[in-house]
Amino acid sequence: MTGAGSQYSQIDTVRASQPWTANPPIQPVFTHDAVVLLPGIMGSVLRDAYTDEKLWGLSGRALADAWTTGRVFERLKVTDDERKGLAGRVAATEPLTLPVGGPLFNGIEPYDLLRKAAVEVTLPGAVLDFPYDWRLSVAHNADLLVEAAHTHLRDWRRSCADRPELVGLDPPRLVFVAHSMGGLIVSDALHTDTRLAADTRSVITLGTPFAGSVLAAAMLAGEHKVAALPTQRLRTLAVSAPGVYDLLPIYPCLDTGTDVLRLTPEHVAALGGDLEQARLALARRSNAHDTARALPGHSPAIGIAHPTPTSIALEGGRLTLHLHGHRHGSDGLLRRDLGTGIPLRFDRRGDGTVPRDAAHPGPTRPSAYIPARHSALTRHEMALDHVKSVLTDQEPLGPMASGRDGIGIVLPDQAQVGQPWTLEIHTDRSPSAVQATIGSVEEDRPRELPLRRGETPDGGRLLWARHSVGEPGIYRVTVDIGAGPNTELTELLLVTDSR
Repeated sequence: MTGAGSQYSQIDTVRASQPWTANPPIQPVFTHDAVVLLPGIMGSVLRDAYTDEKLWGLSGRALADAWTTGRVFERLKVTDDERKGLAGRVAATEPLTLPVGGPLFNGIEPYDLLRKAAVEVTLPGAVLDFPYDWRLSVAHNADLLVEAAHTHLRDWRRSCADRPELVGLDPPRLVFVAHSMGGLIVSDALHTDTRLAADTRSVITLGTPFAGSVLAAAMLAGEHKVAALPTQRLRTLAVSAPGVYDLLPIYPCLDTGTDVLRLTPEHVAALGGDLEQARLALARRSNAHDTARALPGHSPAIGIAHPTPTSIALEGGRLTLHLHGHRHGSDGLLRRDLGTGIPLRFDRRGDGTVPRDAAHPGPTRPSAYIPARHSALTRHEMALDHVKSVLTDQEPLGPMASGRDGIGIVLPDQAQVGQPWTLEIHTDRSPSAVQATIGSVEEDRPRELPLRRGETPDGGRLLWARHSVGEPGIYRVTVDIGAGPNTELTELLLVTDSR
């Protein structure tokens, strides 16, 4: 009894000093670390530094007109002075706030939802946007990031010192959240500055092409190989832009039929690219790829399930994109057919822009596999949950089941007003189990696309729809298999006048 009475006395003492209820409030989970958010290539608004005129990040119809006339792209071409480091003519002011459509990449989504996800689990003022001039090299932007990240962390630590709720916690560190090309910039910055790396708790990458993308090579394809005006405009800009060369594939991707080779600067020049820029970029990125394996607390989210250009063929300066890739054994040798010696071909898919294997730099913490296309990785609920989980220092979500039976969608690079185009949905589901719609991003009036059953050339099953659009602009195509959460896929389509 004495022991019991003593115990109750202690409890009464606690009650007197710390009142409590049977249902105490649940404390929100948050991080007190500083966060830096980096968009991907073409994901930052660019303005004329002297007039403040917006050059990139235009609204739907204005952008469609710019792709047709080409005036904006002439002004965005990188000059010799800019390549030498004398930047300042063009200013990156903010991450995209409007959807942008274009050839090859199918479009860039705004970063509003990604930023909102980060803000939900951080303290006010903890998130820094790092827009950058994506035309310029990864190395140039990495130098700017080093300075900006150090300043943000220093100022944030001073702010946190005045917060009584943070007393007793470890000093804040940095967490980088980077989409696409932004992950390459983070990797370069952390490799360049060891002090910044020591101050970094985690790096979250979304669809970063650590080993490159063959679509960068396609962007450089010569003008005589492309007919549509938007593709010509893109090529004119791409050939001048060091940032595009930094995205070239550094894995063996050139399929000669009997062998698979790495791209050389001479191959890039044969496509129509600049020999010297290719030489500098390929050497720099090959060295940087190994350093990406050691990013602190790296948690990559990788897009899967979508048909993705992975290899190329090059004949007479003409480039052909292929959806198949190749694999190497544990001995480092290319896997070949035992009978013929021909390299084996594999379709590993990816996010439509970056093959899944190219988005993985090597042994890291468990990756999140997201069934979303490249741009939509910044908006997909599963990807946003992954970001918030890592930010709050919980376990990353790890590999995820898609819940879509491997469904993938394919749209054309671009379309013209009044000209029919085809949507492909790679799935075994029946047309009645899938809904597809299209609508202008400037209007909330989507219309349904009737689906039909078809087959792929290799005997696979798909659904398809044929459609044409009567007005230029940026359109959002949405595919929903209606099987619960995370069952919606979206993609952007640029539609221009035929002139």
